[in-house]
Amino acid sequence: IPFQDGTINLLGQDLRAIKRKKLSQLVSYTAQNNDFDLAISVYDFVSLGRYPFQGIIPIYTEEDKKIIKKALEITHLEAKSENQISKLSGGEQQRALIARSLATEAPLMLLDEPSSSLDIKHQLELFKILKNLKNQGKAIIIAIHNINDALSLSDKTILIHKGNIIFNGQSTESKFKECLEETYQIKAINKDKFDFELK
Repeated sequence: IPFQDGTINLLGQDLRAIKRKKLSQLVSYTAQNNDFDLAISVYDFVSLGRYPFQGIIPIYTEEDKKIIKKALEITHLEAKSENQISKLSGGEQQRALIARSLATEAPLMLLDEPSSSLDIKHQLELFKILKNLKNQGKAIIIAIHNINDALSLSDKTILIHKGNIIFNGQSTESKFKECLEETYQIKAINKDKFDFELK
């Protein structure tokens, strides 16, 4: 969707000047809702991440295969690589989406509500993977509604209310609580809560 006003620069280039194929090498996108009713293996699904680097007829080089293998390893899906993608659990399918993004090797990852359908264990596994990727230098932008999850993952938080950015900074700033209350029309109370971690 073309933006209506202003400019967006990606790695020093005007976004509108970047050709679609090049853009898909620079940015990977994981949608909130995905159709996994596909008769393909997990390996083939993840290998789609290399599609932006292929010609009309995809020919995967040894380097491509090495990248796909590494993406499966990072997301702990090596043992499921020959399974049909539609037969995986929700958590495994979410990891497959991340693996597909990793296979692109794009420096910027966009994720839309990546943990919305996951139980606590799979959320924690996903967050651990994302934090590791962040520490390795990936730029990750996540659209997420769960405030606690957003704060546990992010270096920077942006609150959008009625189409406008009303906060852009770190959640430790005093203005954050005020903006949070304005955005969600609630009173924000700092209380003890359950925290979870992987065993």
